[in-house]
Amino acid sequence: MACAHKYRRYAVVCVTVSLCASMLAGCLAMDRSERERPTAILVLGGDPEREVFAAYLAKRMSVDRIFVSSPAAGAEDRLGDALSRSTISFKAVDTVTNFSTMIPLLKAAGVKGVYLVTNKYHMRRATWCASVSLAFAGIEYVPVFVPPSYVPPERILVPDEPIVKVARDMLRSLLWCATGIDGTTFASYLRPERVHTQPDRIAPFSPAPAN
Repeated sequence: MACAHKYRRYAVVCVTVSLCASMLAGCLAMDRSERERPTAILVLGGDPEREVFAAYLAKRMSVDRIFVSSPAAGAEDRLGDALSRSTISFKAVDTVTNFSTMIPLLKAAGVKGVYLVTNKYHMRRATWCASVSLAFAGIEYVPVFVPPSYVPPERILVPDEPIVKVARDMLRSLLWCATGIDGTTFASYLRPERVHTQPDRIAPFSPAPAN
């Protein structure tokens, strides 16, 4: 009973702190007189359909660049014609590091606004992390989840991730903003199976094709 009570108290604290931080980050982001039109797509790697949809979205929205964080094997083929405009990094080991490892690449390319692409079940955690990490970097985002027509049947009905997991990663995002410490710092010791040695694939800038 004591353990369960402690866990519930921990969950309440996490949610409360995270909601306050989310509201603060949102207010800071909305304080800008003009919102940046997204000029790039940020794909949080994982399910393969994310890159397929990102390639379509880039063409549909005439977006100049695609940034893909730690995708599943075969991402180059899934990106198709958009590969020449895609930057792929394999440094991230989880959702928090999807942002912390990609933000330097986004800033180096002068990106100030992105379409944030992931699956629907993962979007709540992604946007909570983005509301801290991307806002901290001065990058605005528009969330776009992969539509059901791109998703295999077994993943269409996957429920949203639990709020405790979402709150945990938002707190970790706050920690990264404050200290620079993220999951990559200890990944080689704690999660060696997620560490990749491939070098980043940095795409040269070129305009997106017209619709």
